[in-house]
Amino acid sequence: MKLNQSTLMALLIISSLVIGCKSGLEVANEQFNLHEYAVAALRYEKLLKDPKLSKLQKQTIAFQAGEAYRLNHDTKNALKMYAKSMVYGRKDSIVQFRKAEMLMRQQRYEEALDAFHRYKKDFPDDKDVDRLIAGCEMALKNQ
Repeated sequence: MKLNQSTLMALLIISSLVIGCKSGLEVANEQFNLHEYAVAALRYEKLLKDPKLSKLQKQTIAFQAGEAYRLNHDTKNALKMYAKSMVYGRKDSIVQFRKAEMLMRQQRYEEALDAFHRYKKDFPDDKDVDRLIAGCEMALKNQ
């Protein structure tokens, strides 16, 4: 009887551990939501190495890594992750806009200006982009 109780106890412990385990993506998202951006970004990048991920999963994770780096003021890695999400097929407006923002923050004004103009073609009514284009043009004049 003692052996059966030990076996039952072991099974209960193992099952509770399995149920309590979270996927790497859940942990990364949780860290992101807790504003632990540096740790979340590294977790997202680690997740991208999983060959089992679909292209859609990779583009979403790469974008989220870009967001984590951006919010942690790491423009170089944010730009790298936004570009990676685009390589994986992400083509929405926000990734285009974020990429342009990171170029501007890195004082790569000509590249940022080109990126903002491409964005402006798709969203001509966006007043924020007009302000950012003017800022890039002013920075280029003052260099």
